[in-house]
Amino acid sequence: MSAPRLLARTDLTGLEPVTLDGRAVIETYPRLKAMLVSMGADATLFAEPVLTRGANGIPTAVAWYGEGEGEPRPLSSLSPARRAETEAQLRAALNALRPLLEDREEGPLLHRALILADLDGILVLDRGLVLTGWGLAPKGTGEDPARLGALLAEGLGRYLPALAKPPGPSVEASPPRRRPDPPPPPPWPSPPPLVTAPMAAPPAAATTSSGWWLLPAGLTVAIVFLLLGFWLGWRAAVGEWAGRELFAVLAEETPNRVALEQARAANADLEQRIAALRAVLAGDVCRPEGPLPTLEPAAEPERPEEGRTGRPAEDGTGSDPAQAAPGR
Repeated sequence: MSAPRLLARTDLTGLEPVTLDGRAVIETYPRLKAMLVSMGADATLFAEPVLTRGANGIPTAVAWYGEGEGEPRPLSSLSPARRAETEAQLRAALNALRPLLEDREEGPLLHRALILADLDGILVLDRGLVLTGWGLAPKGTGEDPARLGALLAEGLGRYLPALAKPPGPSVEASPPRRRPDPPPPPPWPSPPPLVTAPMAAPPAAATTSSGWWLLPAGLTVAIVFLLLGFWLGWRAAVGEWAGRELFAVLAEETPNRVALEQARAANADLEQRIAALRAVLAGDVCRPEGPLPTLEPAAEPERPEEGRTGRPAEDGTGSDPAQAAPGR
């Protein structure tokens, strides 16, 4: 027995896995293989799928592994003689699965597994054939039995007509049997109907003609009382606040008054200094201390009286200072 090897790869673009009871059929390959082995059928008929998932966890491709020798070739690429021989082998392999197809528990799973995405998924090896692309259908197929039956008839149903009928639901998905409904209880005697006296209708004339004037009269009285209340409130407020003396109490009056007195004293001192400086600036700037000397000329000493003739005095002193200077 050769080791499993990669036979083909299927891109799931435009395809979706066929589901049974909300689970993809290709994910039940171990159960399918065990079922074939227990029935003595060829367990290598179905290739083993290996899913490739994207970042969101959705399958994007399937790789198919199987046993056999030789280069796998699609059934449609064979020669007519080789193709007729292989189709006879395929009919025999599918006919061996008829007991499982008619089983109520395993039949729905096997029907859905035999749905092929393409007939080229039937690969031929040197000594046998293998199915790839099984359990896949075009997107939007869902679990509609009629649509699944049509896909079977168009695919492997041409080699086994028993596959043309729609696959039935599984035993787990079949609805439970409904128990017969218990007989209804005997009806209770209905109580006698209550007799009620008809209510008298209100007089229409009283509500329509006699009371229409009450609404505007009531609104008028309410407006008058509202204006009167506003006027009385305004008078009371004016009378209460008119006789009151409005004054403000300063917090910490004594410290503030002391600070005010100190500021006033400082201002008075500054005013005195300013007045003294102004008086200094009004006088002479460069002024010596003490009284200033007088600027009047000194008086000359009196001279002896000269004669009328203009002669000098007898003492020989002339009147001309220049003449007297050499004699000194």
